[in-house]
Amino acid sequence: MKSFLRIITILLICSIFTFGVVGCSSNEEPESNGAPNASEEPNNESTGISASELKVALILNGSINDGSWNANGYNALVEAQKNIGFELAYMENVQTAEMEATFRDYAEQGYHLVLGHGSQFEDPILAVAPSYPDTYFFVCNGEISQEPNVGSYRTATDENAFVTGALSALMTRTNKIGWIGAVEVPTTSEALDGFAAGAAYVKPEVEVLSAYVGSYNDTAKAKELALTMFEEGADIIQSNANQGTIGIVEAAKEVGEGVMLIGNTTDQYELAPDYFLSSNVTNFTQIYSIVIENVIKGEFEPIVRAVGIGDGAMTIAPYHNFEDKVPEDVKETVNQIMEDIAAGKLNDVLPCDYPGRDK
Repeated sequence: MKSFLRIITILLICSIFTFGVVGCSSNEEPESNGAPNASEEPNNESTGISASELKVALILNGSINDGSWNANGYNALVEAQKNIGFELAYMENVQTAEMEATFRDYAEQGYHLVLGHGSQFEDPILAVAPSYPDTYFFVCNGEISQEPNVGSYRTATDENAFVTGALSALMTRTNKIGWIGAVEVPTTSEALDGFAAGAAYVKPEVEVLSAYVGSYNDTAKAKELALTMFEEGADIIQSNANQGTIGIVEAAKEVGEGVMLIGNTTDQYELAPDYFLSSNVTNFTQIYSIVIENVIKGEFEPIVRAVGIGDGAMTIAPYHNFEDKVPEDVKETVNQIMEDIAAGKLNDVLPCDYPGRDK
């Protein structure tokens, strides 16, 4: 039964992204460039729009240079734009009070697709979308589809975190590992749950320390939390802290030899080559390319889907400088865990429920 459902899930993946919107390019207020606005005729949902005419806007709550969630989303869309040729605009560091107005501004200026890169954009999208039925709104890592012009996808966050939790538990010398998140929202709490479950799966005696920064951008607080965890004996810390990762890196460098880091969303090795054991990686480029191409075809659907390791949307980064320091049996165990997750064999121990996951 699990195998049958898995086949159905994979077949559905090709259609799950037919609702998306994504983009990037200039952090200045975009100009309309003669594009249609919400008062003009619809953009032919049934027939689509040419790539050269398509205008896409990306809204980020952090910096495109955070080396994590926002950077990965931005860079993925830049790559998709090179291949497809649509027009891009983006706005970074958009705070809660400005979110609704920012979505409205892009819709007013005729952007056909407007993406909120994170679940924190769900409420602003739902507030704006009904007023602009000819603009598509898409939330990345969200679960909204209440309007015919709104869709979302979410990553099965606990899967990658389960893998790096297991890796951390197998590599710790102190039997204490740490996890630091940005803000406590469902996607970050699911990552913590996955990390702790992965550690317990391979080594139940390992203690998992955890904390939230309370901000997506507070590097000083993230550093303080990391230093505290290192002082308490943790020798590996997984970052899920967006811009706060920079502070966690600073803490690791201050402590020096003997500590390691796990990155998030993208391969963060270059931030500190001597400290990053691995990273959770989300393949937004592949996902967004499918999303945008299907929107161009006029195949938008207001649905929610989850994607994970088995869909090729998530993996972990190479060990880089730690390649020779990770024992072969640890590598084999980690690889087997990833294969088992992809095959649905660990659904009973993965902590979260997602569409298509057979518990």
